[in-house]
Amino acid sequence: MSERDDDIIEFDFFDEEPETEQATQRRPALRSRTRRGGDGRPPRRPTLRAPQGVAPLLRLVLFVALAIFVVILLVFWIQSCRSESRTNAYRGYMEEMTAVARASEEIAVGLNEQLTTPGTRQADLVQAVQGLTDSQEQVVNSAEDVDPPGPLRAAHESAIEALQFRVSGLNGLATAFQQTTGSRDAAETGALLSAQAERLVASDVLWDDLFKDPAREELNRQGISGVAVPDSNFVRTPDLASQRSM
Repeated sequence: MSERDDDIIEFDFFDEEPETEQATQRRPALRSRTRRGGDGRPPRRPTLRAPQGVAPLLRLVLFVALAIFVVILLVFWIQSCRSESRTNAYRGYMEEMTAVARASEEIAVGLNEQLTTPGTRQADLVQAVQGLTDSQEQVVNSAEDVDPPGPLRAAHESAIEALQFRVSGLNGLATAFQQTTGSRDAAETGALLSAQAERLVASDVLWDDLFKDPAREELNRQGISGVAVPDSNFVRTPDLASQRSM
């Protein structure tokens, strides 16, 4: 071995000397600072975030809830419109029937005047009653032109029947007055006239029992308020139709 080789060996030996105790103690401290972030503070905990699928789900739930709310509002609005439309239909019908009832009552007033006016000639009375009969037939035609709501069709037919009874009664009175012209038998004449006048009384019963009362019941069943069912009385005093009065 040469002298140069001895120098190299000696150099390598001193270059790889073992770590001192101080260097060994610095390593754990270095690792600790590395874990803490280099400045000695503890590392920050990661922020908890909602999974990516939660936000779209929440938006979907809100959208569905909003859609349900809108549908409920639409249902209430439609029901309100239907209720108002139904009420208007019944109100319009009753207004038309009120006009019919008043027209018929005006005819009854004319008949009462003819029957109670002293000194009226028989021929004039017959002509007046025939004119009242024609007017009552026009009232019947007006009632037939009225279109009732579905649930009131049966009641409406009864109202028309009551008005037709008035036509029949007036026509019967006119015929009876013609037949009794010049008769001196007051009892026989009274009986004949009273039989025809009873149809007028019956018309009032038909109107009340088969039209007015059922119509009121139907309005109550439908929950409709503020709509009046017209009354119609042809014979104001039932005694007027009696045999004694005639």
